Amino acid sequence: MAGRLGRDIPEKFRRHLQNWTKFYRGGPPYLADLFAESDPATQPWLVVIDTEHEDAQNIRLVGTAIADFFGSDATGFDFLQTVTPEIKAVFVDAHRRINRDLVGKFHLAVCSTSTGRELEVLAFALPYRRKDDLPCAAWLLFPGTALKYGETGSQVRSILAQFWIDLPAA
Repeated sequence: MAGRLGRDIPEKFRRHLQNWTKFYRGGPPYLADLFAESDPATQPWLVVIDTEHEDAQNIRLVGTAIADFFGSDATGFDFLQTVTPEIKAVFVDAHRRINRDLVGKFHLAVCSTSTGRELEVLAFALPYRRKDDLPCAAWLLFPGTALKYGETGSQVRSILAQFWIDLPAA
């Protein structure tokens, strides 16, 4: 599956997966490995979320392209406050499964904007760990629609489609 998957997914997502595979050493790679080798095609589009708690999940890092796209830098905020209550459990379960089973997750989400418009964001998450060995997820985002001038992104409202992948090295 990994060979076919590598050809079928968008280039940025494939690079994200290749980096994960390169750093895999019997467990989720360390975030330090991810950022030690700068990848200008993916790093600006990353969001890293600490996933060890199920009631609050700290956004550890928001890449510059994502901060620019959504009109704010949410680093330090609780990720679970950026999703509707109806899909909060979907993300908590996804983060638990990503780290427990060492799998990747793709999904197509609908986000609302400050003006009430909706836009689609394709996302791909992989399990990582911090230097203290606690779990986190690195999400690579690919917005499908541009924001209008002065508009900001505000909330993940729904997941239109999702699927899991077995990771090649796991």
